[in-house]
Amino acid sequence: MKKIHVPIEDLDSLMKEKKINNEHPFIKQSKMLQRNLYLITASAETVETTTFGESNKVESSIFHKAYIKLSLEGARDRKKIITIPKGCVLAFKAKKLFIGEETVGMSYYSTDKRGTFHSNPIRLSASADILKVMDVTLRRIGDDLK
Repeated sequence: MKKIHVPIEDLDSLMKEKKINNEHPFIKQSKMLQRNLYLITASAETVETTTFGESNKVESSIFHKAYIKLSLEGARDRKKIITIPKGCVLAFKAKKLFIGEETVGMSYYSTDKRGTFHSNPIRLSASADILKVMDVTLRRIGDDLK
């Protein structure tokens, strides 16, 4: 298995350079349906085909002697095999995107409850001062409540 990871510095530079085309049909439909969009930042994928197997075998016998002789025997053999092909992504990490008017940002925290198409996105960088970010966030929340 190999891990593919996008360094946070590369993500920051992409967020600063890229503009979002809000007229693109995918963006329009996602905004209309209020779907959150995510950016995959890391993944784990297989480097070779792998097979996992499980086998269960049960045998039993019952003999009962009363007015009639009764004898039962049985066997059960069950096998499960799962094949995972080469290059299959087994797990990934994702960050929520925030899309504004021709700008894009992402959330570094999974507790952020805002949607992708929030009216006033916050742009963050890895080196951002958390107190400044919190101050800006609280001001914007206050403005939204007015």
